[in-house]
Amino acid sequence: MSPTSTQRRAAESLKAEGNALFTKGKYSAAAECYTEAITLDPSLAVLYVNRGMCYKKLCKWQQVAQDATTALSHNRDLMKAHYLLGVARRELRDVQQAITHLSKALEAAREQGDSIKDEIWRELAKAKYAAWQQDSKQRSAQAEAVKQQLDSLLRSQWLQGCVANATGNTAGMNGSKDGLEQEQQDLQEQLQAVLQVRVLAALPAWRNQPAATAGVELASCSACVHARPQIAHPVRSFVTV
Repeated sequence: MSPTSTQRRAAESLKAEGNALFTKGKYSAAAECYTEAITLDPSLAVLYVNRGMCYKKLCKWQQVAQDATTALSHNRDLMKAHYLLGVARRELRDVQQAITHLSKALEAAREQGDSIKDEIWRELAKAKYAAWQQDSKQRSAQAEAVKQQLDSLLRSQWLQGCVANATGNTAGMNGSKDGLEQEQQDLQEQLQAVLQVRVLAALPAWRNQPAATAGVELASCSACVHARPQIAHPVRSFVTV
């Protein structure tokens, strides 16, 4: 059922009140105003974006993601909804989705000439850096697993050689053992070289770009339960008028 003209006017009035409270830094009160407006006109996508901005300030990332998703269900081209969803997904450790939505937001912001594009670019850089860190950990774990398997195989082959030579004379056994130990050492050195080449080859092409870490520092959000990267210079976030 579509809202009446009276309900729409009331929703617009509550939105204006929420915008004023947001500007004053009263994010919880502003979110309540947007919530009341949504009950009157749930089809107005900008209300979810504005409430999502409040939740972002309060570090309530699940709520940010929910409001941004709802806003995009009403209008899939909303730049600030993509921005909010991208930031929320990064905070929730879903960095690939974060990169996808922040990239869409950045493209739209550049087309519109919106001043928020610089903030979006920085958030995208942090998301890409987080993705690189995740990939690096996975590659290191995979390389270590391969190394352990091959080391185990080498030890098994060495023991088999010792057992086989145990039936021969002592001198022959010692000579074979020395040869097997040298072969094991040679194979281990080759293994290390192969692993190093494979890990370096798997690094993403943008790993050496300074943009991924420019201006980023680690800081703890007082309202969050974990440390998260933030920009050294504060950037203003705007609600949608």
